Amino acid sequence: MPGPLLGGLASVGCTVPYSPSFLLDLAVPVTARSIFGHAMNGETQRYTVADYAADMRLSQMVGIDAWALNVAWYPGEPEQLEKIFAAAEEMRYPVFFSFDMLHWNKANASNVMLHDRLARWATHEQYYRLDGKIVISTFNGAEKGTFLDGVSTFRESSDRWNALFASVRSQLNLEVYYAPCWLAPSPVSSVDARDLEMDAVFNWFAWGGVGESVNVTADADGRSRYQELIELGDRAPDHIEFVTLTDWGESTYFMPVRDTSDPPAGTIDTASYVSGHNHTAFLLLSAYYNEWYKTGVEPTVTSEVVFWYHRKTPIDGLPTDDPIGRSDSCKALSDTIYAVVLIPEGSKADKLFIATGGVFDDGHGVGPGVNLVSTPFVVGNTGISLRDAAGDQLLGNYGVPIVRNTEIADYNYFSYVVPVDAVPSTFMSVNGGATDAKAGGGSRAVATALITLIARERELECERHKQRRQFRLQ
Repeated sequence: MPGPLLGGLASVGCTVPYSPSFLLDLAVPVTARSIFGHAMNGETQRYTVADYAADMRLSQMVGIDAWALNVAWYPGEPEQLEKIFAAAEEMRYPVFFSFDMLHWNKANASNVMLHDRLARWATHEQYYRLDGKIVISTFNGAEKGTFLDGVSTFRESSDRWNALFASVRSQLNLEVYYAPCWLAPSPVSSVDARDLEMDAVFNWFAWGGVGESVNVTADADGRSRYQELIELGDRAPDHIEFVTLTDWGESTYFMPVRDTSDPPAGTIDTASYVSGHNHTAFLLLSAYYNEWYKTGVEPTVTSEVVFWYHRKTPIDGLPTDDPIGRSDSCKALSDTIYAVVLIPEGSKADKLFIATGGVFDDGHGVGPGVNLVSTPFVVGNTGISLRDAAGDQLLGNYGVPIVRNTEIADYNYFSYVVPVDAVPSTFMSVNGGATDAKAGGGSRAVATALITLIARERELECERHKQRRQFRLQ
């Protein structure tokens, strides 16, 4: 029987409203809360074992318990998986497969899944399990053109999945926790889905379309969406997923853009609007809410830290040499510098000043806890300065200048953390939110779900870049 329908949530920089109505209230046993990160194998093909290990170390640091590996079907992937699992073994870090159904929609795909992917890796010590079952997810699979084995209907595809799970049980002696990603909720109510063996469903597109009013209130709303999820208490889902950690092609990434990163090539190389756009500050900030979500206890801020972010060009800026031109969806953006300021009790911090156009504004009052601050930007130098009541600076740095035009349209965000060497242990308490990623103990009867966390750094421009985007598989 179909499991609970998954809702959507935005991360820092995103404006997607979360609605708990997306969760079907099915009473099923689940494990303790976990957080997953969707990792795009196709865009890290030149990574070394050390690169993967470094990203896993960052994931552990911020409380992401396992990776959902976006698994495709191309010649070099088995070698890549060897490196990923070698890093997972070194770091004691779990991973599981999220089959990208844009690649597994051809004849014999399920046979390759069984023998070349699951038989090889699902018994690995670091393959992630829930309630003793190996976890399998997907990207898509509910629309024509994404059905397993290239069949013609959703019902046929469901039958193929059930047959695959039966083979996993009989040949590998493993049970499956199946949580597919569907791009629309309709299959879950379809009679054709009634017999599909699944434990949860993950709705990747649980938000409005590009430029729709439901998609935009403010670029700082990610914090509010995550907090709303936390405030659901016992009704909150048991598992959430960051979408994604390394999707350079759509600029929805949290991990560092390394020299070995492999952005998709197309009409305009993705690297030209990803290089230099560091999003690691979003990852570090997520640690605060990850800890809160998993423990139910808001972390204590232990030292001052500022996370701030902005785009490089104003909305009315025009690219000077872009064959595609500016997307109309950029009109939904706001020319704003945003900051999230964490202040401990007893701090001398009084105001955060934001520089735009080379001039600091009049300052924004801050107090203990989490403070959201923003100011309109204009062309010129940027920066922040956290000061005490006497005007003495406690923290400060400068960012990338705002320019009128760029060569290609660039709506990606630059993000910063101050102090630059801040890590979660330096600015917050840890109440035990890190979980045993392989543990299956402690069930409770609530709806299971995966909630998408999508960085919005360039979400509103996705339509434009889909025109020029292709994965480089060689």
